[in-house]
Amino acid sequence: MEELKQYQLGRRTMLAWLDEIETKGTIAISLHVPAKSDGASGKAVIQINRPEFQLPDALIRRIETSPTGAALLYSQEMLYILLPPFPLQQSVALNRCEVNPLRDLLKNERVCAMLLIRLGAYAIAVAEGETVLASKVGTGNVHARHRQGGSSAKRFQRHREKQIEYFFTRVCGHAREIIEPFARQLNYVILDGEDNTIRTFRQQCHFIETFHDRILDRKLDIREPRRSTLDKAIYNLWSTRIIEWPIPQDRETKHKNI
Repeated sequence: MEELKQYQLGRRTMLAWLDEIETKGTIAISLHVPAKSDGASGKAVIQINRPEFQLPDALIRRIETSPTGAALLYSQEMLYILLPPFPLQQSVALNRCEVNPLRDLLKNERVCAMLLIRLGAYAIAVAEGETVLASKVGTGNVHARHRQGGSSAKRFQRHREKQIEYFFTRVCGHAREIIEPFARQLNYVILDGEDNTIRTFRQQCHFIETFHDRILDRKLDIREPRRSTLDKAIYNLWSTRIIEWPIPQDRETKHKNI
């Protein structure tokens, strides 16, 4: 598959993009595919696999594995695949431009908790929309991995594991301090970090697991958790990723009988 144009738009820019695409009047088909875990994606998934659309397998996998679902907007020349910041709630298949579910999703002032965790640094924040309600950042002493072997390396590894356990205990306590006052109104929890780090943290932090049904499997792509990076984290939290696929013109794309 040829390299596709991909880009990310923040909340306000994305709302303007939706207004523009709606005004142009070039979209002939709208498909909204909720995330598979939502149990509502059946009809739209069938649509994207129809032979006349002939999407590359890599694109279909990208749509079907998106933790927030996807919206597909077809014109005669272009397919826009929109990966929204939060889960789409309903399946849509229409012979016209339909962007209101996306617009409503972006206008809803959700309350989200973000935990950015690296071994030795963390940032925790609760935000309503793009406004931070509470936050805390900090560091901890976790030594880098020991590359040599032998008994000294084993002792070092045990010491490092204790450092990580203590660090996670502190981060979990701070998470409770920051998040618990907003627990009832919390819509989503986002844990950002290396997969193994987040998995181990969740195993140790029972408080975070009380929100297991609200944990959103997304990455915020923040390299270093610091107070100065919280604005970027919130921007990424609300951003929509757009993939543009030029529809091949050597075959007819059928836009009927959805």
